[in-house]
Amino acid sequence: MTKKSIFKDFSEWWYYARILTESQRSILFDHLQEGEKKILENSYTKEGWEDVFCQNEIESLLDNLKEKYKYDIIDIRSKVLRGKSVYLPTKFWEVLQEGLNQYKQDSVRKFIVGIKAIRCKVNKDVVLLVSSASDTSGMSD
Repeated sequence: MTKKSIFKDFSEWWYYARILTESQRSILFDHLQEGEKKILENSYTKEGWEDVFCQNEIESLLDNLKEKYKYDIIDIRSKVLRGKSVYLPTKFWEVLQEGLNQYKQDSVRKFIVGIKAIRCKVNKDVVLLVSSASDTSGMSD
């Protein structure tokens, strides 16, 4: 008699496990049979769940930075792509870059694509964000 899987794929696993804490999910996963774990791991990768969770983490990071620094990078990107230049404190830009560097470039791209940051020659505490297609003569990277 063949043993039937508890979960057919990661989607079904997540439907039941999402209400658990991270440590509870970890304990539950650790107690699954190896074959069951393999099914979930394969489904997680093939169905793009890693990307979904990564996007959620990035959005959470941006929300936290918005709350702490009062700068909304999504709104700022929108302004820059419409042709407006935006000045930001260098510290905020560095913290943002540091936070985003922990993720794959493909996951980060949608949040900052089209933006070029230029350190102001006059005031090193400020970066100018412009469209990456803009002329930026007089400024340095």
